[in-house]
Amino acid sequence: MSLQRICRLGRSLKTKAPALFICRSDSTNVSAEKFLPPPPADHEAHKDRWASEASDKYTRVEEVPGRWHYVEYLLPMKTVPEPPKHEGRAPSGWKPPAPEPPPLPYFVPRTRNHMLPVYLKKEIRGPRFITHVKHIEGDLWAFHNELKEYLESLAGKEVLSQVHELGSYVGYRGAYVEEVKEWLYSKGF
Repeated sequence: MSLQRICRLGRSLKTKAPALFICRSDSTNVSAEKFLPPPPADHEAHKDRWASEASDKYTRVEEVPGRWHYVEYLLPMKTVPEPPKHEGRAPSGWKPPAPEPPPLPYFVPRTRNHMLPVYLKKEIRGPRFITHVKHIEGDLWAFHNELKEYLESLAGKEVLSQVHELGSYVGYRGAYVEEVKEWLYSKGF
């Protein structure tokens, strides 16, 4: 690229290039003098750009070191505490798991909140309910067959079901959440 063409492009280079391009043209000779770095940025010029002025509208904060336990009481816990020991059911209907897991080919662990992983999924179109039992470990098909027999004996009709081996859950068509929880409690989960 010729030097004259570079100087013609100098106007756009001055605005788009990170360095300043200085081009001087004499009557017959056009020369590119040098590339100059941009001047150093002044970081102090915009230091307080977003700082708000002290106003009486805002509440003042005072730190009192002896009263921090009141604040800790209001903060959420980092872990879920162990459930209290109950012999039978709690007033809410919750039942603690058996001390020893039952000797079955499958296992249904509790969730991190110590609840059974039984959920009801509602479809938007029409009244369709699917009961899901999640996080099943062990023989998924044995669990599916035993629970399906129990639900069919309660409903008096065939219950459609789905086994998802990779997701380790079983789905039953219908709203059977309470029945499934009672069955799991009776098994010792």
